[in-house]
Amino acid sequence: MATDANTLIAAFAEAVRLGEASVFVGAGLSVAAGLDDWKSLIKDIREVAQVPDAVSDGPLAAEYVVQERGRNELDEHVRNRLDTDATPTASHFHLAALAVRDFWTTNYDTLMEDALSATKLPLRVLVSESDYQRGLRTTAARRLTKMHGSLEGEPRSRTWSSKPVLTRTDYEWYEERHPITWARLRAEWLTNSFLFLGLSFDDPNLNILLQLTRSLPENAKAPTHYVVLKREAGELDARLQDLRVRDLEASGVTVIMIDSFDAMTPLLARLEVRCREPRLFIAGSFDAADREASEFAASVASGVGQTLAQLVRDHELAVASFGGPSALAVGRALRDALGPSDYSPESIRFYYRKAVTDDESLPIEHRVGMAVFTEQDLAEMRTSVFQQVRAMLIVGGGRRTAEEAREARAHGVQIIPVAATGGAAEQLWQEILDQDGIEAHDLELWNQLRVGDAESVTKSAVEMVGRLMFA
Repeated sequence: MATDANTLIAAFAEAVRLGEASVFVGAGLSVAAGLDDWKSLIKDIREVAQVPDAVSDGPLAAEYVVQERGRNELDEHVRNRLDTDATPTASHFHLAALAVRDFWTTNYDTLMEDALSATKLPLRVLVSESDYQRGLRTTAARRLTKMHGSLEGEPRSRTWSSKPVLTRTDYEWYEERHPITWARLRAEWLTNSFLFLGLSFDDPNLNILLQLTRSLPENAKAPTHYVVLKREAGELDARLQDLRVRDLEASGVTVIMIDSFDAMTPLLARLEVRCREPRLFIAGSFDAADREASEFAASVASGVGQTLAQLVRDHELAVASFGGPSALAVGRALRDALGPSDYSPESIRFYYRKAVTDDESLPIEHRVGMAVFTEQDLAEMRTSVFQQVRAMLIVGGGRRTAEEAREARAHGVQIIPVAATGGAAEQLWQEILDQDGIEAHDLELWNQLRVGDAESVTKSAVEMVGRLMFA
């Protein structure tokens, strides 16, 4: 059945958390890096071979090219088209950041392995059947399986490490010629939720989904699988896509529609953030020059800490900060609300830069949770921490809080500014509303962050935390 992006993100993030997720990358992600899609890849050579446009089946067109021009000329043409200086896109890097062990692709380029290698985590690339001779259980490395062949070498001088699957014959004989790869994919289809990306409705590789579902035993129960498709605009293409989508849905594959491949990057950015540990960053301070405003903000911060206790119990929420009045008030109230049985110092972390004197002592009023000292400079510390949190809650605050919030947003962190507490929170509340807008179903709750007594504002703030981090 069809679903929306929010449902996809929540469901697939849960599969990632359980270690039951796999990613399948199609040509659409490479197109965003400047490479050809399937049609463009063989367009010129099919014209040379005089294969008419009426042949809409890509692999069949490639088959006719081979009949007219020979296999070597086709392979060399494709190699030349893909042998560029293309580099991974933001979408590739968002995928590489996910805690997913198995990645699959039918792309011939090296963009996905380049992005995975950049994480510095061990990676094993499987291209041919002979790559399985070492076995798969001897290493905990992540795996990228290149089902349809691969290029290798430096840009502008790449060669085929394994010949490409291109023609109708290649597709028809795939299971026979690649039995281990197909058996692995089929087995993983039964155990993991797949996310298929970069496929269009007329992509021949979309048939892999249908082939997998229809090859299973009648009583086999596979997990939910997802495919993200670009919505077609033309009347005929839109109708053909609609039929294709119904075919996928009838086979048990959930379809998510996007307007263009440009929408892929923000979708994957949100998924990456959702797959982080459930950690909430607290920022802000109280206005010492305004006693009434300071007391109100302190009351909200304490109320937030008390109310967050349930999210800690239900979702293993953890809290992080760089210290400061708001974070300390939240931390102390959260500790007291949890009580000895549920409180763990590791769940409330305060990050500090190590003093030149190596003095790691803190004033007694700071002693709640766990203090983490780092030798990183300020920019490095902020980047390191913000890449580990899903959302930031701001109570009051000044210039430095605003700086932290803007940097956190650059790392995909969802910002929840409690505007009623004034200062940076009020400024950021308006800034986000004006620049980004708020989704319709969140707007009422967003407005409740700006007005009300301490109790109602606290309730709205924690509800927004739950909605953005867990819903």
